[in-house]
Amino acid sequence: MSLRTVIERLSAAGVTFWLGQDGALRVDSGAPEEIKALARENKQALVDLCRAQDFANAAGLRLVHMPRGGRGVAHPPGVDLDQVHWALSVLQLSHLPLFLNDDDCRWISYDQWLRRQPLWRDEEPRQPAVPVAPTRRRRGRR
Repeated sequence: MSLRTVIERLSAAGVTFWLGQDGALRVDSGAPEEIKALARENKQALVDLCRAQDFANAAGLRLVHMPRGGRGVAHPPGVDLDQVHWALSVLQLSHLPLFLNDDDCRWISYDQWLRRQPLWRDEEPRQPAVPVAPTRRRRGRR
C-alpha cells in the first residue's frame, strides 16, 4: 500500500499522528484498532514523513510558484543539500527543481532585480580619458 493511500485512510478516519518527544510514532488514542494496525504496518514510512516535514520546516524549504509557471522548491543558503534531497524524496517532491533563494523566498521581477544591481564597482580601475586633438574643418569646395 502506498504512503498516500495510508495517509488518506488515516485522514478519512479523522486520526492524527505525530512524533513524540522520544521520536516514537504516536497515533490518536481513540482511533479504531484497524487504523492503529495500519499505522503499525507503515510505521517507518510515517516516521520518515514526519521527520522530513520537520526538517523542511526547520530548514526553511518553501514551495514557490515560478514566474513562468510551474512550481519549485526554494531553500536558503547554508542548508545541507543531502538532507534536502532526502526530505524531498520522502515527501515525493524530488521531481521539482531546486533553487537557492536568498531573497526570503520571494520572486522579484526582472526590473526590480536590475534596480538592485550595483551601477559600478570601485574595484575596477578607471581608464583615464584620452584627449582628442581638435580637427580643422575645411570650408568650401574640395
